[in-house]
Amino acid sequence: MSSRFSNLAQIIQSHAMRDGISETLMPGVDLIKHSSVNNMIKHNWQASYAIIIQGAKNIELGNDTLIASQGHCLVSALELPVMSCIEMASGDKPFLALRLSLDFVSIREISSKLQMHRTHFTKSNLRSIFVHQASDSMLDAATRLVKLLNNPIEAQILGPMLIKELVYHLLRSSDGELLYQFFKSGNKLQKIMEVASYIKDNLAEKIDIQMLSEKTNMSRSAFFACFKEVTSLTPIGYQKRFRLLEARRLLIEERYTSEQAGWSVGYKSAAQFSREYMRMFGDSPARDAKKSKSHSMSYKIDNANK
Repeated sequence: MSSRFSNLAQIIQSHAMRDGISETLMPGVDLIKHSSVNNMIKHNWQASYAIIIQGAKNIELGNDTLIASQGHCLVSALELPVMSCIEMASGDKPFLALRLSLDFVSIREISSKLQMHRTHFTKSNLRSIFVHQASDSMLDAATRLVKLLNNPIEAQILGPMLIKELVYHLLRSSDGELLYQFFKSGNKLQKIMEVASYIKDNLAEKIDIQMLSEKTNMSRSAFFACFKEVTSLTPIGYQKRFRLLEARRLLIEERYTSEQAGWSVGYKSAAQFSREYMRMFGDSPARDAKKSKSHSMSYKIDNANK
């Protein structure tokens, strides 16, 4: 491992004291750590810009598989229901990543100054999630950013500038124009992103393809094709995955009953909810919630005894 990655790994480990996602004192900047490999899990992947510092992660969305390892950026323009696993990690060399939430305002501001709207966009692959090789400039800015974690005052003052610098380097990369298209006002990809957000914010509503296609000023067939190209899922499939992920969160974190969780995310039939839940998570809602709560309690006890 190069000294650059070694330094980054050392700083991140000193601040990420536990496995999982650790928030930092800089809003929108998180540290991710996993000390072992794991099996595929289904979860939300937020709109973000992550730089892999150590180890490797595998993400599956629809029929697409992405592998991000040391030195890669994993970028997602919108929140997606994915399957993922940690492919490379150990106690001595845990999986480590620096993750930034994507700031729409900053992206539009920097893009405007770069005059990206004058660029002729020719990308054929319109996936909203992609892996990109981090440049030396990105890694240099990332190093300076994580070093600020040792100084709260500098983090507060200099952090926002370094975050903007990282976004700048991403927009200047070969995939920067694709990312910009999702935030360009009036662009078809930006409209697809708005529709995806609408679906996620209104999980209990029945999908109305005609209404959604009108929001994008596309025909039904064009909207359907573009949505699937961007997300790897149909609008109904996108909603179903988020419905079930939210229902699982309600079951585990909010202690909802199976009936309450299914109803809250739009299921009118308990049998259909249970059937689709089992298909996605491999167990009934009640048994899955019980197992997850038991695992969480064991994890807390193990950590308390370390």
